[in-house]
Amino acid sequence: MKLPSIIPLPRHQKFKIAPRFYDPIREDIQDRTERIRQNLKREEEDGIFRYHTSIKGSFSRRRDESVGLSEVMLRFVIIALLGSSIFGYIWYGPMVFFGMAGIIFPIYLAYRFKDIFRKKEL
Repeated sequence: MKLPSIIPLPRHQKFKIAPRFYDPIREDIQDRTERIRQNLKREEEDGIFRYHTSIKGSFSRRRDESVGLSEVMLRFVIIALLGSSIFGYIWYGPMVFFGMAGIIFPIYLAYRFKDIFRKKEL
């Protein structure tokens, strides 16, 4: 039994949100039904069954062979550069950073713009 009180006690509040303008499920259903209608219309016009799933090939992994360095090699290069820069800073001072920038910057530019310098075959 609840006792009456003069001061109102706080009550828990329920969080309720209702979408006003956008219902993703409804829109997805409309898109699917429209796509099915278009496929059926094409079938009737052509007389050929042409149903293609959009999931075909979604689970296959594409490997880009144009990447030169793998992630492990790139990570090793970054760790080696950081280690050598810390050692060089301790041993020689801040001039090491200018020397490393003089070595790393041209290599970066050559890698970044390698397609421009290549001769294109016709």
